[in-house]
Amino acid sequence: GAAPERAPILEPSPADERTRKLAWAGYALYLSAWSAGFAGVDFPAHLLLLELGLAAPMLIVAARRRSIAIAAPLFATWTHWAIHTRSLRAPQSMLQWGITTISAGFALLFLSLFASWRLRDTTPAHPTEGAPR
Repeated sequence: GAAPERAPILEPSPADERTRKLAWAGYALYLSAWSAGFAGVDFPAHLLLLELGLAAPMLIVAARRRSIAIAAPLFATWTHWAIHTRSLRAPQSMLQWGITTISAGFALLFLSLFASWRLRDTTPAHPTEGAPR
């Protein structure tokens, strides 16, 4: 008899998956370089050269791939930097907390509407399916 077909051990992954994995590997490299001197007390200060070294290639890849998910950790990094340098402060009064909470709620609403619009099923239904007889 003929020998059975063997399944390949390693298969190349799609380009978008490879890009996503490389982007996250880049973030892991950035995080390890940034926190190399971390001794468990305070995080080290953000270094502009390191930030730009991460931001430039990631924004270019995100723009080329048209994927905001690749750039998402950048925003987390920049938010951490803004909090660390006290450029971004927590709300102090009840009015500020109310404005922040309502704004965040609307931002999440619009983001979820955008995500649902982007991920909607665009395949046309068969014209005879579900049609009244």
